[in-house]
Order: sequence, then structure tokens, then C-alpha cells
Amino acid sequence: MNAKAPLGPKHLPPLKIAVEKADVERGQTLYADHCASCHNDNGQGLKENPPVWGEQSYNDGAGLSGNGKLAAWLNVAMPLGDPILTEQEALDIAAFVNSKPRPKFVLQDHLPRTERLGEYNSE
Repeated sequence: MNAKAPLGPKHLPPLKIAVEKADVERGQTLYADHCASCHNDNGQGLKENPPVWGEQSYNDGAGLSGNGKLAAWLNVAMPLGDPILTEQEALDIAAFVNSKPRPKFVLQDHLPRTERLGEYNSE
């Protein structure tokens, strides 16, 4: 657990820098330096480390598909166990990662089946 973000990316404060200042090319270099050893050069993950782009990664409707949200998470949590990225570095990496292909969010795939509409449970 990360003491700076114990509740995950939904509970992170926004970045202090403008998201528009992201640099995808710089992010590519930073990804190679700080991320590829765990998430692979091709973003497909390694061992227990998840893919960050491609068909097995988060979809384009996920919170992390927004550069600001992903950068805020990277800033306090990555590299795992030793978060050293500045806000600008995290933003650049986020822009690079989110420039890659990922699954499309299809709302219909996430709705309950017709027979379960209106039912609330923990399943």
C-alpha cells in the first residue's frame, strides 16, 4: 500500500501542472527508462505486472485513460515501491501510454442483464 495514496487513483489530488503540457515523445523515453522493465517494451506487462496498453489493458473509458488521472497515480505510486517521478515526468509517461491502442469501452458490456435490472447486490 502506498501511504500517499492508500485508497487508489480515485482519491488522488489533481496535478498542479496543466495536462496540456504533456509531451508524448519525452514520455516514450521516460517509459523506456522507468516502466518497461516491469510493463515490457511493448506495454504488454511482465509476470505479475499488468499490461498498460493493448487488448488486455484498461479500456478507453477507464479513469486511467485520462492523462491527468493516470499521471496523478504514477506520480505517487510508480515505480512501485520507489515513486520518484516528477509531475511532469508522470504526465509525459501518461500521455505516451494513453496514446497507445487499448480496448474500447462498450457500455452494453457493463450493464446488468435485463432480468437483473434494479437488483443491487455484491456480485
